[in-house]
Amino acid sequence: RSAMIACQIGQCAKTFHDICSYESHYHSAHSNRCASCSKVLPTSRLLEIHVLENHDSMFPLLAEKQNMYQCLVATCSHLFPNPENRKEHLIKVHRYPASFRFERSRKKCANLPGKTCNVSTGFFFFPGEVKRIKV
Repeated sequence: RSAMIACQIGQCAKTFHDICSYESHYHSAHSNRCASCSKVLPTSRLLEIHVLENHDSMFPLLAEKQNMYQCLVATCSHLFPNPENRKEHLIKVHRYPASFRFERSRKKCANLPGKTCNVSTGFFFFPGEVKRIKV
């Protein structure tokens, strides 16, 4: 028998038969994790956008005065005054499906008892694929 590999991050303690399984688990469960609400995002850029839009107390104030909502596509530098304009751009320019669930819902933050934060639906679209991530 081969030795099991145990994940020792936090209280995870999941075990794996091989390094490939462990690495897959690590990338999907532990990398690009929001320190405020524990949400895992598929890329570091989307994590930065998430933190800025959902946990930065200055963001709403700045968004009232200037375009702050970044395009979700890494190679695009467009900024928008609101999520609706960003959605329209993503559909028209980057060919996101019109059925893509862009809306945000209010949920309790896992690490902030009694407080709420905006979290996305857990879907991120990249040209050619739709990925579901755990919210």
